[in-house]
Amino acid sequence: MHQMIALFHNLVPRILVTSERAYQYLADHYGLKEGFVFEIDTEENGTLKQIKNLISFIEDNDAPVLFGESNVDPRPMETVSEESGVPIYDKPIYSDEIGEQGEEIDTYVNYLNYNLEVLYDGLTR
Repeated sequence: MHQMIALFHNLVPRILVTSERAYQYLADHYGLKEGFVFEIDTEENGTLKQIKNLISFIEDNDAPVLFGESNVDPRPMETVSEESGVPIYDKPIYSDEIGEQGEEIDTYVNYLNYNLEVLYDGLTR
């Protein structure tokens, strides 16, 4: 994971756009500017104001890609993608679940490595 720090710091732009603000620890650690639809997963996810604010963030920061989460309703991010013209990366990232033994994200370290690899791949396409 520590090798990833140098890779992320060389990215331009270093913009992380997700549905939920569940990745601030990654954004802080890897120097990414963070945009999101909603602060926390509540019943008011994907309001018109939240979507408009994120589209403005995307336009202001030239975000190259959006990331969907495995356990969040994809519709707000799909709307953001349609309205902004920025694609959603084809693999989801994980926010709070670890898989069964033998699955790709069956430990906390595998979960972090998976997310870092997906984020890096998405941001470098």
